[in-house]
Amino acid sequence: MAAAPSVMRAILLEQTERTRKSSKTDVERFIEESELKIASLESQIARERACSAALRHLFSPIHTLPVELLAEIFDLAIPGEQRHVRDALRISQVCSYWRHVAHSTPRLWTRPMNIYIRQGRGGDGEQAYADGLKTWLQRSASLVVPVTLVLEYVYCDSESSNNHIRDGVLSTAPRWRSLNVPRTTSLAFVQQLSEGRFDSLEELDLGLERFAGVVSTTSISFTVPRLRKLRINMWSKALRIDIFMPWAQLTDLTLDSYFPDITVDILAHCTSLIQANIRTTGWDVLPEPKQDLFALEHLRALSLLFFGSAGHVIPILESMSIPALKGL
Repeated sequence: MAAAPSVMRAILLEQTERTRKSSKTDVERFIEESELKIASLESQIARERACSAALRHLFSPIHTLPVELLAEIFDLAIPGEQRHVRDALRISQVCSYWRHVAHSTPRLWTRPMNIYIRQGRGGDGEQAYADGLKTWLQRSASLVVPVTLVLEYVYCDSESSNNHIRDGVLSTAPRWRSLNVPRTTSLAFVQQLSEGRFDSLEELDLGLERFAGVVSTTSISFTVPRLRKLRINMWSKALRIDIFMPWAQLTDLTLDSYFPDITVDILAHCTSLIQANIRTTGWDVLPEPKQDLFALEHLRALSLLFFGSAGHVIPILESMSIPALKGL
């Protein structure tokens, strides 16, 4: 800011009197001293301005909010769609304080997650994806997470899968609330999944449509103590496998099966079903009639669809009793 003309005239007279008997060297020294004072004052002014800005920042409305309320705002600002990954990261990068709050709020990191088990990246790209995925899952702490496994290369066995990602993902399986496995997943990978712990799993979408490679097992067993909703596809003509599930605890079942006898056997064990959607076929040869009916006493809604040439389908209907059925 320039000084007023009257002030400048007074200063000029003052310095004229001061330097009346001074040499050029003395004047240069006076100038240097003045510039040092100016630099010192400018530094003090800059610091005071920074202090003022910091105080305004600390006491701005966004920083006077309770942490719980700020976390709630973050939660509302992050949608449930797939873009939640980008939005959560953006919020955590606004400033160090927001990053601390976001990283300390596990529920922000529990939205539905697509995990790419085999990306074909290799090298640094593969490791970077694995590290990022591990960090994301760690931020959700001990909360449950909905997970969809995505296998980009359909016909691959577990040996060729991305080991870094696979092992890191499976270590968090006890915290998964829901799991969606692609329909075109290799049997070897499903077998590996079945060996994991799924303590929190309530919903499972399991694809068993096609198989690749040599099959070394004819049964798959899952330990899922909290499972209530299951969707399962069994469409392989090349292989019949036994699926061991806690069928009796299921309340919602969607079953697509190429094998009518397996369909009936599964339904016979689902004694707690409330809703069922069944798509299957009939027998080519009429089976021997069963002496005992099985009862689905809690089943209220049943969708039963027969596909293809169907064959003999009446034995499926004759094998069960559904006293509480309200919709077919």
